[in-house]
Amino acid sequence: MSISGVSASKNVLAERTVKQEPVDAISKSIENEISDIQRQRQQVSKQDLSADEKMKKRQELQQEISRLNNQLRQRQAEARREQNKEKVAKDRDAENIKTDDEKKAQSAASKKDETKESESKTVEMQDAKKKRANQQAVVLAEATVSQIGLQSKVVSGIQSGINILKGEIKQDKARGENVDDKKEQLEKQRNRLRRASSGEFTNRAKKDSNDIKVSNTNYSKEKNNIERQNFNISFS
Repeated sequence: MSISGVSASKNVLAERTVKQEPVDAISKSIENEISDIQRQRQQVSKQDLSADEKMKKRQELQQEISRLNNQLRQRQAEARREQNKEKVAKDRDAENIKTDDEKKAQSAASKKDETKESESKTVEMQDAKKKRANQQAVVLAEATVSQIGLQSKVVSGIQSGINILKGEIKQDKARGENVDDKKEQLEKQRNRLRRASSGEFTNRAKKDSNDIKVSNTNYSKEKNNIERQNFNISFS
């Protein structure tokens, strides 16, 4: 009874911590996994098992809960890092926009004989924008790779739960017990596995890659136009 009490307290504390963290699709999936296993653990006392078997089963389920809690904390840490990266990128963009506006104002006030120099500065500004775009693309790509890796861990956790349920159903059938409830739980787990195994994150990675290619193509076109303008100016 003391073990159950301590575990319940830890679970309540974990739930309070989760509510304070940013929630995304992966975190929500892990939370649902934890809730399902907690319900399974509560139902152990109702099963026709010996005291030792019940204790062993509770311990196994508690170990799975602890593993998922660790996984959830890891995901939350990654979400915080992603938010920090986004904030840094936004602050950097705001500062760059301010700098760009100042340079444009200076360029507008320049004399005609300084036009070529002004256009050269525009080329440099385009280079800086391209570098910033590439930096942001790297941040997005890193976040996508991180999500794909965590998705794999979530899938592994769900599969582990499915294997446990299959073993329990097999044992219960051998004892002649009713396994309808556990079959229903198994189907829910399988549906969750299908959702977690979807190609959402892989498709997102491909989209980011295509966006980078389009951005670089547009940048090259703009740079060529400016260079042609500079060439014409030199002969005017």
